Amino acid sequence: MKIDYSNCILNVTSSIMKKFNTDSCYESLVPVDVMIKDAKHVFFVVLDGLGKNIIEKHLSENSFIRGNIYKWINSVYPPTTVAATTAAITGEAPGKTGWIGWHQYFEKIKKDVILFRNIATYTNETFTVNVGKTFIPTVPFYQKFRGVSCKELFPSFREGGYKSFKDMGKEMIRISKTNEMTYTYCYWDNPDYIIHEFGINHKKVKKVVNELDKELYKIYNKCGNGTAIIMIADHGLVDTEEIYLNEYPDLVETLEFEPSIEARTTSFKVKNSKLFEILFNKYFGRDFKLYKSEDFLKEGYLGEDYEVARPYLLDYVSVATGNYAFAMEKGDFVMKATHAGSTPDEIIIPLVLLKK
Repeated sequence: MKIDYSNCILNVTSSIMKKFNTDSCYESLVPVDVMIKDAKHVFFVVLDGLGKNIIEKHLSENSFIRGNIYKWINSVYPPTTVAATTAAITGEAPGKTGWIGWHQYFEKIKKDVILFRNIATYTNETFTVNVGKTFIPTVPFYQKFRGVSCKELFPSFREGGYKSFKDMGKEMIRISKTNEMTYTYCYWDNPDYIIHEFGINHKKVKKVVNELDKELYKIYNKCGNGTAIIMIADHGLVDTEEIYLNEYPDLVETLEFEPSIEARTTSFKVKNSKLFEILFNKYFGRDFKLYKSEDFLKEGYLGEDYEVARPYLLDYVSVATGNYAFAMEKGDFVMKATHAGSTPDEIIIPLVLLKK
């Protein structure tokens, strides 16, 4: 499945930017435009991993979230947290931001770096400067707003963050009752976190999803008048089985260094293109589509503007079409489910609109 860039996260951000008199290169979504036009307080809530398949599997039709879905939209590509939340914050596609996946290879320092943790992917080396922010800096679109009080709310992994979604909700309620015009970006890391550990069908996932549903209902009811809440996910997830590349030494021998980006959308720097293609398609052709990086870009996966992202794609990009994910070798934690591939379950997300 390809991303519909006329019906995705970037069209939601375009509506928010339009509300606050800021230009976007993407079309806005008219229903969002209408809902937030006269709102005094706009909240953009991202519940990590709460894609269409997770909602339909774990929430009843009369649940609060499911009952308030205006329509289904797309994530961005790859449908993964680094790419999608950066798009939600900047209003730009991954091709333009350069923030594509969990880890990326930086030629200038010859290191593969986990962007959100600022450590080397395969050695755990720490860096004295923030590599991602240094080489691919981004600007939140709300820094351009004038006369608007803007704030980001995050879980406790960030300094000043919240220990529970309930606690975050208390701050949302407080903001909604202030006299100033506000815009607030609210990110929560579940159900993604628990789905990675237990898979999409587990009863613990159902419990977390329903708790989030009930808490959002309480938050909405307690917010002040003039409040608009836009809720989306960044992606969905699928149950996966890991493929350990060290079990394919002939293919590994064709690589310059370890793979990059994500387990289900993966970039490769190769020594021998012909042999790499033959071996990759022999072993993995049923479950992954292999592109030369230029062809991957021409297919429109990352949007129309991809100059910034191009170096991080290396020579080849593989796109998962089945239920497998790459890893170099078996580690201490094996994810039961993940994302960043091309299936509808990873790409389709909800657009929930709530107005008081």
